[in-house]
Amino acid sequence: MATFSSGSGYDLYTTTWSPEGRVYQVEYALKHVDSKGLLGLGLRCKDGVVLAHQVEMLHTLVKYPSPTFNVIHAIEDNMMMSFTGMNPDGLCLVNRARDEAQSWKDKFGSVIPCRVLVDRLSLYISQFTEYYSLRPFGASLFITQYNDDVPKLYTINAAAESFGYHAVAMGGSEKQTAKTELEKLVGDSEVEVEQGIYELIKVLKKCYDPNSSKKVELEVCYISAATGSFTRVDFDVIKEMEARADAELEDEDDMDEDDDEDEDEDENEDEN
Repeated sequence: MATFSSGSGYDLYTTTWSPEGRVYQVEYALKHVDSKGLLGLGLRCKDGVVLAHQVEMLHTLVKYPSPTFNVIHAIEDNMMMSFTGMNPDGLCLVNRARDEAQSWKDKFGSVIPCRVLVDRLSLYISQFTEYYSLRPFGASLFITQYNDDVPKLYTINAAAESFGYHAVAMGGSEKQTAKTELEKLVGDSEVEVEQGIYELIKVLKKCYDPNSSKKVELEVCYISAATGSFTRVDFDVIKEMEARADAELEDEDDMDEDDDEDEDEDENEDEN
């Protein structure tokens, strides 16, 4: 996962700190998510929460959709979790989250609160940054819950840092562009799940380079007041929304080109 710096020796173990007070192994894990992971988005809506991810297709012969490629998973009926980065690491943390949720239910007889699960997973991930015989997880997590009409959205990165968000993007080189697009949605507190699904698909399409060597499909799941439980958006529905988003983005590009041409003409007239 990491390329060792020759001669430095400070990046061999998670227990070795550099003279600047940095732990290179943790930084490698964080950079891996951004460089090798694919873009994932989360959005709190008025009536629920939505997660949307790019999923890499490794070969043209691979049939999709398939549970093998799912990066969004149900933890409880009203709680879901997804990841970006290394798939084996992400799946390991999904299993850990399910174990924590089941342990809480066995002991207390109720669904584990989202904040409690986030804290427990953060502590678990942190252990892998504290022992020389272990390595950090090369994955970042989204954890969401819709309970008592309150949507919750949290993230955990490879350094075991957790944050709460209204909307968030992680993974991939287009992460910052996606964040800029999500900021426009956060200002609208009336976004509902149905609209949020389409808006996230549109952001993923806008942030994808069709000339990229990575061929991707989209995976979208949500929990809403209408369903009350984890729901996966049908692949055919996603494809319809993708086509609609492509058409809108093409129209926006044409409008931007027309505006640029008008500005150039105005500048030429001023110069004359």
